[in-house]
Amino acid sequence: MRQRDLRVYAVDALAAAERIASIRNQVGSQRLLADEIVRAAIERHLITIGEALHRASELDETMDARISHLHAIVGLRNRLVHGYFAIEWSRVVALVENDIDGLIRELRAVLE
Repeated sequence: MRQRDLRVYAVDALAAAERIASIRNQVGSQRLLADEIVRAAIERHLITIGEALHRASELDETMDARISHLHAIVGLRNRLVHGYFAIEWSRVVALVENDIDGLIRELRAVLE
């Protein structure tokens, strides 16, 4: 696989985070919890964010200081992929409702 640039990973993570925020804004909390298709979309975008930030942090050691909870985000990606059977969806919804906007701000700052 060809090496990608830090900026490309940040753009990928930002696009996925913005898609999550858009879905959240369109459907509301109840559908985030109950709608399987909405949950699958959110999950897919969270996996993209975690993988992109993991790759970005391998290229730039300062990413840990620039993105709050970087290790937790990567850990969530790993749990979604490898421990999918133990995910507490209410905690994922809380993350989407409370933390995704902050992540978007931080990713935009990385890209400035």
